[in-house]
Formats: sequence, C-alpha cells, structure tokens
Amino acid sequence: DRMPFQVGDQVACMGTGFANHADFIAVPKHLVRVIPDGVTQESASFGALGCIAIQGIRRLDLSPGERVGVIGLGLIGQICARLLRAMGYQVFGTDLALERVERAKEVHGASMWHLGETDSRGYILSQTEGNGLDGVVVCAATGSDEPVNLAFDLCRHRGRVSVIGDVGLGLQREKMYRKELELRVSCSYGPGRYDNDYELAGEDYPIGHVRWTEHRSLGFFLRLLESGILNLDSLISAHYPVDQAREAYQSIKAGDADIFGVLIDYP
Repeated sequence: DRMPFQVGDQVACMGTGFANHADFIAVPKHLVRVIPDGVTQESASFGALGCIAIQGIRRLDLSPGERVGVIGLGLIGQICARLLRAMGYQVFGTDLALERVERAKEVHGASMWHLGETDSRGYILSQTEGNGLDGVVVCAATGSDEPVNLAFDLCRHRGRVSVIGDVGLGLQREKMYRKELELRVSCSYGPGRYDNDYELAGEDYPIGHVRWTEHRSLGFFLRLLESGILNLDSLISAHYPVDQAREAYQSIKAGDADIFGVLIDYP
C-alpha cells in the first residue's frame, strides 16, 4: 500500500459523510485507494458499491466454483453478478424487471431468468443437477419478505443466504429448518465500517486476524478492474455535468429498470 499519497494521485474513496460531491473533501486513509494505472476514474467511482457487493459475497463463506444466486439485479446486483464471475463462482440471477435480466446476461456463463415468468425453484433444480444453489446474495430493495424466502427455496441443504438489500425479514422458519439454512446480514463495506478507531484514528486490523477489511476490499476491487477480469462499462447509463446534479439524482429516483450507474462529471 502506498502511503502517504502523492500530490496529483487519482484516488477512489468511499464513506458516507466523507466521500461527498464537493469542491474539497477530507477522507480517512482507510477509505481511500490510489487508482491503478489503466483504470479509469469512471470505473473506480464504483468502488463503494463494489465493496458492498464483495462483502455480501464473502459473508457466504463459499469456495470458488460453487453456485451462487443473486436476487435483485439493480445496480448492486449487477455488480455482484460480475464480481461473482470474476471471483470464480458459477453465477445465477433473477429480477422482476426483464430489462435488468437482459443486462445481467452479459455476464459470461451466467444463468439468468425472469422472476415473473419462470418457476424459480424448478429452474434452479434443473440447472444444478437437482441440488440447488450453494448460496444466494439478496440485493433486492423492497419491504416484501418474498426475496429472502425465495432464497431459501433456491438453496441446497445447508446453504447460506447473505442479505445486502433492505428487504423484509419475515422468515418462513420451516424453509430454514428443513434444510438447516443460514441467514447472514452483510454490513456495508465490511470489517472496519463504523469503527471509529479504524476509520477515524487509522488503526488497522492485523491481516492475520482480519484478512478483508474495507480498505483491503477496495484494493481488491481496483485490482480486478486493473486486470480486466472485471468490467463495469456497460453499467454506466448516463453522465451529467455537476451543474445538473439535481437532474442526475432525479433520473436515479425515477426507478427506471434500464438505468444503472449515473455519473456526475466535473469540468
């Protein structure tokens, strides 16, 4: 890790209250990484969302080669599917919006299906030799309990479910009990988040005790971009100059299924 930073470095940063759209910002060192040569600012700007997805994946505690589903293919779900592929997992995904399913089909080798037109459990059993998925990452945003209970239906015996999205958690115990499933909640960027000693005072966790802190995950995300294994270009739906920031946020809040990443450009 390069510390201190050099004047003129391009950096990726994250953190609510720190990484704001402003003329000047002050960001704690564990929430900043130098952007590697060959990685664009546009791609690096997805760093915070990338770390949220990475932490959700890591909470499953699975091994590369295992089968992982993504429920909810909005922006974080799209990033999650691409990260799963880059990290060596078999990728499956679904959404109620056909536009999002079609975009996710860009992930090489992934199996995607439209939630409204398919028997999800039957489809997954047909694709997994009757076993089900090893794990599911729930990226949906809804007050409904359906996404998390659908995740239980799709899992194999002793599978795991990781919840990133803000979803209802009215759990159907019988589904969990019968398969001995585990439900895990994923917190933001991972270890270090909301710990003032780590984030504000800059006290690191020893790598032998905490392998993937939020700072190390951000570095991992940028390395995947640098290697070309991960490409998020197709998720950039629009650019707005900073003086049209209001319009940029309105385009996101409209909730159109074909809008993913919206970038604000500074002259």
